[in-house]
Amino acid sequence: MGNEVKQQILTAIQGFEAIVDGHEHLGPERDRLAMTPDVCFLFSHYLTGTLHAAGFETGDGKVLSRFEVRQFLCDTSRPVEVRFAVLERFLPAVRETAYAEAMWRSLRAVYGFEDITSDNFMDITQSMRAANQPGLYDDILVNRCKIKYSLTQCGHADLDKPFLVPLLNFALLQDFPGGRADVDRRAEGLGMTVHTLGDYVDYCRAQLTHWRDQQRVVGMKTRSQPEQALPTDDEAAGLFARLMSHGRLAWPDSMALACYLRERVIALCGELDLTVAVHAGVWDDFRQLDPRHNIPIILRYPDTRFDIYHMGMPWVRDTLFLAGNWPNVYVNWCWTHIVSYYMTQSGMLEYVDFVPADKINAFGGDYSAPCVEKVYGHLSMAQENVATILARLVKDRRVTLERAVELAHLWFYDNAMRLYRLDRL
Repeated sequence: MGNEVKQQILTAIQGFEAIVDGHEHLGPERDRLAMTPDVCFLFSHYLTGTLHAAGFETGDGKVLSRFEVRQFLCDTSRPVEVRFAVLERFLPAVRETAYAEAMWRSLRAVYGFEDITSDNFMDITQSMRAANQPGLYDDILVNRCKIKYSLTQCGHADLDKPFLVPLLNFALLQDFPGGRADVDRRAEGLGMTVHTLGDYVDYCRAQLTHWRDQQRVVGMKTRSQPEQALPTDDEAAGLFARLMSHGRLAWPDSMALACYLRERVIALCGELDLTVAVHAGVWDDFRQLDPRHNIPIILRYPDTRFDIYHMGMPWVRDTLFLAGNWPNVYVNWCWTHIVSYYMTQSGMLEYVDFVPADKINAFGGDYSAPCVEKVYGHLSMAQENVATILARLVKDRRVTLERAVELAHLWFYDNAMRLYRLDRL
């Protein structure tokens, strides 16, 4: 009975006319078309971290960092035969991970191969290269996944597909890696002149408005970070004046000014009806990304909407209490299904217990252009996870079958449409 109900729900979910993909790092399709993809690309973005953890090295005994693994796998100046020979040694160590599961599902559905071996890796490579032509994004994201909008963060808003909707990073406003030259260049782009911190905050308001109205930007992304004492308005004005007069600020003054501007941008997002997306939890030294760090800003800015990413893994339970406690906080299960399929599944049941149903977004692939194919596999895993926990609720007589399908539609489409004001695009 349970499996039958799960299949009914899964079939209904797979039959939805459209979904919203809540988070990607996809650049324009032209970025992918400029590449010469091969089988090693399927292991980039996240699987590189697992390969690093497995001790990935190229023969000299030096373990590569996750960034170096990605560089190696996507370095097409090296023959694919050479790169795959190294990768093949580590494939058994990562084969059963959730990251790999998304890849296997995509490999089967998109290219028709069941496995990757020394006998067929060149056949897979040839299939990938044959498919790497205009319309690839449409085929995978629209035709196969039925994605109406894909919210993507690639560092700019110059996207070439109407279903790609940009989010931009707070760093574009709060950080000054080029010093004063960044201030002057940014202001010049809007025909403004900036001398003081007040001028720069005015620029931030104007730039956010321009991005929203002219470039379809629906939100800004930041990350969890430990709470620290902010400079006062006068202190921040002094720091900005030094930036403008000296050309640069040294740490820790540069960090203090960035934290001050982060808060101003959060407030402006509330004023301008833009959503603040927050990376929380898993990645590198994840202690710094604890989702609980967000509680003070949630309380300080009740008029700003916060979309907390990734279940805050491993703080899955802590994150659900953020959305269950405050009306301006939402949760986004982007990335989670491929971080840990089963941790996500078990956490989802607890989210249903405590988080209002209209505050959950079920899916975001979180991939970049070299492995856009894997969005399909990740979506398949997300659909199964949602069907599994909803079937449990039906079995426990918490919801009817009809209500279960309604909940799935909220999580895969309606909630994200409302949260990000996608109806105004």
